[in-house]
Amino acid sequence: MKTPDFDTITRRRFLLGLLGGAASALTWGCIPGRSSSAAGRPPNIVLVLADDLGYGDLGCYGQKRFETPRADRMAKEGVRFTQFYSGAPICAPSRTSLLTGRHAGHISIRTNDDPIFQETGPTCAGVLRERGYATGVFGKWGLGDENGAGAPDLAGFDEFFGYLDHRAAHRQRPGSLWENRRRVKLPPETYAHDRIVERALGFVRENRDRPFFLLLAPTLPHPDLDVPEEVLRLFRGRYPEVPYVQTAGKEYLSQPTPRAAYAAMVHMIDRDVGRLLDLLRELGLDEKTLVMLTSDNGAGRAGGSDPLFFDSWGPFEGRKRTLYEGGIRVPLVARWPGMIPAGAVCARTGGLWEMLPTFAEVAGAPAPPNGDGASLLPLLGGGARPDPAFFYWEMHRPHMVQAVRLDDWKGIRDDRDGSFELYDLGKDVGEKNDVARDHPETVRRMTEIMRSAHVPLSR
Repeated sequence: MKTPDFDTITRRRFLLGLLGGAASALTWGCIPGRSSSAAGRPPNIVLVLADDLGYGDLGCYGQKRFETPRADRMAKEGVRFTQFYSGAPICAPSRTSLLTGRHAGHISIRTNDDPIFQETGPTCAGVLRERGYATGVFGKWGLGDENGAGAPDLAGFDEFFGYLDHRAAHRQRPGSLWENRRRVKLPPETYAHDRIVERALGFVRENRDRPFFLLLAPTLPHPDLDVPEEVLRLFRGRYPEVPYVQTAGKEYLSQPTPRAAYAAMVHMIDRDVGRLLDLLRELGLDEKTLVMLTSDNGAGRAGGSDPLFFDSWGPFEGRKRTLYEGGIRVPLVARWPGMIPAGAVCARTGGLWEMLPTFAEVAGAPAPPNGDGASLLPLLGGGARPDPAFFYWEMHRPHMVQAVRLDDWKGIRDDRDGSFELYDLGKDVGEKNDVARDHPETVRRMTEIMRSAHVPLSR
């Protein structure tokens, strides 16, 4: 995979800035509440993690049926990754991978069946909190329960407002949310996303004078396809519609204009990313903050969502819940004025579990030794890094399916019958031509990686 050719001066400026920032962070220490006037304040970190946002759902990734001007502007002012992957093709394992810095074969949550976060190792929030960061998560946590098990504070977050349980996050008007470990009742008509974003913006304002880590995890555009009327009317009538009707056995609420609702939900993510960027500029934090936008997995087809109509999978095969590229390749846009070269495109491979070592390096902290990835920071600055030996995923449905990315080779193995598919993504990004029979040595090597990467869960 070819490394993009970035401006040498900008690259040098970025790397020198990182060295200075890291050194300052090490001397800054971890004193909670330290003023921003203190020399060497570490950079702020903001990660927006959308729910089921497909690779092709942003204009800068080819979306033609609706607009995402703020994400597109983010890409023009920063870097857009073309080979970035989620931690898993479903929500809970992917988010666990993000938090722990480990791939799907090394985490304790591998399905969406009542997941409870019980990891005992360091988390991205915990590492940053030890460096003196205020840490907050707003939106879909999805890894806890009302009895306190798996609560965000156990994973290093100082502040939480949103959904503890991932199934509750299917309702955009849930009637209640959680504030840390306290349930907060809401009027039935309250659209939770709006409350969540307001709390996230408040977190930024409250912590303007100290370094902070904000994980904003909207439930959009995951169904229910439920949107406030004032936003829905912007898209109603644009598209031919097939109403989605909730019937017995179907979980999601009815929506007479599902395509308009989906477009409106992506619009709301884009709008609120813009609000966040505007606030950082207003507070003078624009050049002191790394902002990243990505998704927990690829687009799905539930509840009236229509990724084929919107080309949400881009040029890829597969969807959410599969290990084809459409299920795990996701957008990643990063912006850091003065540090990230504007308008860059990175074609190197990266994964969601690599956020932890990335954030640690930004903060000047050592990365935990038990992680499965490397920092993305050299790629953000227009440089290169040694490619990890491999990338690994697994999915349980209920039998196990495994996938490995090894250079341009992509292998998928189904544990049910031992079948193996092999694709050369350098020539066949749509995974149309299975060449496993032609490359037995590559299949053998990838099978051995799958065997060693999967650590069975103890029961």
